[in-house]
Amino acid sequence: MRELFHSFTARLDYCADDVERQLEALAYRKAQALHVHPFEDFNGRAVRVMVAEAMRRLDFPVLELSVERDTVEHARYVTALREWDQHNSLALLCEFWRDVRVASLDDQD
Repeated sequence: MRELFHSFTARLDYCADDVERQLEALAYRKAQALHVHPFEDFNGRAVRVMVAEAMRRLDFPVLELSVERDTVEHARYVTALREWDQHNSLALLCEFWRDVRVASLDDQD
């Protein structure tokens, strides 16, 4: 977990005001925290708190961080997490953040 926090802090320094890099940093924080978390059910609440704090540090708007099971979004989310676990690729998770989470801001307007 220490490695995760150090790496995330470095990513924050790197991304500055670039929203795409910020999304990647948030996706990394979520994926890596779930990857190293010792519980089979991922204990998503603890990870969501870490991501919410990261979003606050980036001055991101409040977004829904949970994903309802048995939905298209959940299947996409799980696929993206597996892509990180198996190939260390954040591409699908970044797409998820852009298409589902950030897009939800448009729905609120």
